[in-house]
Amino acid sequence: MGANLQAFLTVAEGAGLLHRIRRMVDPREELGALCAQSDRPILFERLLGYPGWRAVDCLARNRTLQGLALRVKPEAVVSEVARRLAD
Repeated sequence: MGANLQAFLTVAEGAGLLHRIRRMVDPREELGALCAQSDRPILFERLLGYPGWRAVDCLARNRTLQGLALRVKPEAVVSEVARRLAD
């Protein structure tokens, strides 16, 4: 997996870990509440008042997602973060 957001979202979607919201969402009235309810990454494809914009949240909500982002197994996340901080 490449080290960018699009690559992460592609892998997360392939693993069945991405919610895609295709309907129009009001970022002022709905977006926060929908993010709070999501247990996995959530991608909003249509934002009211922001044509052409997209938003994503909940990218690292649990160890599985953190491991996916770091390209390690979930049980290796803490040691991998410690290793990277030490570098």
